[in-house]
Amino acid sequence: MLRDPRTVEGVTIHQTAVIFGARAKHKAKALLAGDRSLAVAYRVAEDVPAHAVALDGRVVLRSPLRAYLYHANKLSGPTLGLEVEGVYSGLVDEAERTTWGDASRITTLSKSRIDSAAAGLEELVRLGRADGMPLRIVYAHRQSSASRRSDPGEAIWRALRPVWLDLGLVEAERFAIGGGRPLPAGWGPYSGRY
Repeated sequence: MLRDPRTVEGVTIHQTAVIFGARAKHKAKALLAGDRSLAVAYRVAEDVPAHAVALDGRVVLRSPLRAYLYHANKLSGPTLGLEVEGVYSGLVDEAERTTWGDASRITTLSKSRIDSAAAGLEELVRLGRADGMPLRIVYAHRQSSASRRSDPGEAIWRALRPVWLDLGLVEAERFAIGGGRPLPAGWGPYSGRY
């Protein structure tokens, strides 16, 4: 289903909560293309419901921006989805308590992953605005889901904040819908509880 671009007002930022592997068919496709490093990108392009996915050193623009993708519950309709590959804690200093599942799986947010996420965000905003989308707000997935409290996590949020501010986007600090939670104080200049 394609959306009217005038109804897309923002970008929702996510963490994937996994590190992707490649299936045999994606590895074979990458070999045919002559670049084995493309295997995970092919997997993401096929399987991840997001408009863009930031991998370590690569951005995959997965779907047309007008496409409705179920990526953020009630924020799926009015936003574009940006996924950042990895498992990140909700609060950096409280990783054991604020990580989905086993905290020993936490991914280090590398400079190349931050750079990929920043490039993905910049490209989504550039392309979306060129298509008539009034992109002005950035959301965290936690704001639209009761089960995504640590999504995308403090490290990602703080790393990308200067990027979206430079792009003219603002946070919806107190916004929450569908059981979600507002932005927490630990992620920036906000007053919400984690």
